[in-house]
Amino acid sequence: MGIVTKIDNRSRLTLPSEIREKAGIEPNDEVIIEGRDDEIVITKPISPREFIKEAEDLAKKIKKTKVREIDPLKIKEIWTRNL
Repeated sequence: MGIVTKIDNRSRLTLPSEIREKAGIEPNDEVIIEGRDDEIVITKPISPREFIKEAEDLAKKIKKTKVREIDPLKIKEIWTRNL
């Protein structure tokens, strides 16, 4: 179950501190807002630095397994993952 909050008369929403802290969202951070069917999903975008680090980690894992192909869906998952 989620936390109930209200949208004000200017259509603004306040994210509860528990949610912001869990997602690592700080004041003035950018977020991605998506409409999915009857849901609204708010995520924090991954920074280029975080993406590069995770891509390097993935490359190391692949090298250890001797896999010769990189699954592009895995790269997409890293880029679009929720924090």
